[in-house]
Amino acid sequence: MTGRRGWVALAVALALGASSCATPSPKEIVDRAGSEPTADEVLEGLAYDPGDVLPNEDPIDLGAIRALDEPTLSLCGGDFPSEAHRVDRRTRTVFPKTESGLPVIDDATRIIVTRYEPGQAKLAMDQLAMAAATCDPERYVDEGTDHAHRTIVHAEDPALVEGLAPEAYGRTYQFVQQTSVGGEQALEEMIIAQRRGDLLVIVDGHPVRVPVLAANLADRLAALDPADVGE
Repeated sequence: MTGRRGWVALAVALALGASSCATPSPKEIVDRAGSEPTADEVLEGLAYDPGDVLPNEDPIDLGAIRALDEPTLSLCGGDFPSEAHRVDRRTRTVFPKTESGLPVIDDATRIIVTRYEPGQAKLAMDQLAMAAATCDPERYVDEGTDHAHRTIVHAEDPALVEGLAPEAYGRTYQFVQQTSVGGEQALEEMIIAQRRGDLLVIVDGHPVRVPVLAANLADRLAALDPADVGE
């Protein structure tokens, strides 16, 4: 959604200094002495669950990190006024490994969980759909920088969001990034967003991992009490 190397490098740096991988799941939080989760715990439990399993992978998982200074929405360099109405945000980055056990930086998948001011999460979903519908595949975002890229959004496929939250939106796209030698590198990507109340949860990245994590997030989102999501 934004310059991949830029946000991935930031995620790695934040995670190495934060050690967030022990974040409890919503069920674990509620079970803790019968107490209700705090607002922080709701976001962290949505973003990270140790029970998340990715097909045929033992990934590097950076856990849930608070990062409100990073954008929630940036697809195609669109206009997202809802960004100014975010209350809190967690991001989680998952990488496959190289044979030597290092993260494959250009193949990351992110979970982004954002709490908005009342009414703004729905607007954020609408703005995401508008950005995808009006995306110019020839327009470069961040042109002249190391993060210059363009986005080619594919046709909408309702099957991407079957069985997910009642309000869900999904698209596949190509993330085409300029290389240092003047060429281009194209990655096939997928983004799925789901909303409940004032919470918006997004999975963005590899098209094999995204549906698995989105289904897990749908279950966690549905398990929350109405008060926890602003309903």
